[in-house]
Amino acid sequence: MSKRIAIYGRVSTTGQSTEIQLQECRQYAERCGYEVVATYTDTISGTTSKDDRVALTRLLEDAFTRKFDTVVVYSIDRLGRSLKHCLEILDTLKSHRCDFVSIKQQIDTDLPGQIWSRMNVRLDRNQGGHGHAQETVYARGHDPTSADG
Repeated sequence: MSKRIAIYGRVSTTGQSTEIQLQECRQYAERCGYEVVATYTDTISGTTSKDDRVALTRLLEDAFTRKFDTVVVYSIDRLGRSLKHCLEILDTLKSHRCDFVSIKQQIDTDLPGQIWSRMNVRLDRNQGGHGHAQETVYARGHDPTSADG
């Protein structure tokens, strides 16, 4: 049985389109032999509470009912603009036994230990590229690249 996935895309303004994000996710699913069972899109700022994003709320409810096995996004900043917000959503998905894939950052929580070893997240806080914030998260405070291991 192939993996059932949901695709999530988000843009900040009505003048933008999620189509490129969705196309990348569909192509990823096709390459992996996954079945796309649902697609969710929001047109709302990523700094908005997850509770105010109708499609994301519906996605999390559907994850709870196991409508799909994995959520796929093109880039993790489509999920949320702050690291805290992204981690809250990832934690919710995990509690629903739902995996997560971010194509651009090559994050796949279905790979053993992958999300826990090291995750570099580039969150472009300004659509026009006026500033980037890079945050690195280490499981249990452990930096696998440090000399003291």
